[in-house]
Amino acid sequence: MGSIARLNFSDIVAARNFFASDKFATELVGASIDELSENASACSFAISQNHRNAMGQLMGGAVLALADFAFAVATNCDHCHTVTVSINVDFLESCKGERIIARTKPIKIGGSMVFYDVDVEDDLGNLIAKASVVGKRLG
Repeated sequence: MGSIARLNFSDIVAARNFFASDKFATELVGASIDELSENASACSFAISQNHRNAMGQLMGGAVLALADFAFAVATNCDHCHTVTVSINVDFLESCKGERIIARTKPIKIGGSMVFYDVDVEDDLGNLIAKASVVGKRLG
């Protein structure tokens, strides 16, 4: 198996173009890349009825998907290809807003492993979930 090419996104437009092929996140979930800097990103989506569970609340799986997508954006821009090894999400509060935003923060970036925290809040500023993500660099 050959080595995986490095992804070098010098700007947010290049990242948006690349991640447009992530159909689950961009089309099914409706996630967008809002901010991009070295080792960090912010991604969001507007909440629709498709994101709600039987109780009418925001589905935990939608929150998890956004946290994982934000991690992917942060760790694959200007880095080797990185995949999620594990993700743990703590749900803190129900969402009261119309949009949720996931912001990544690198905790440790090693040679082959990366560790990130992802805060997910609604557009009213309520912290609704915290995720801890571990990733492995493949290239």
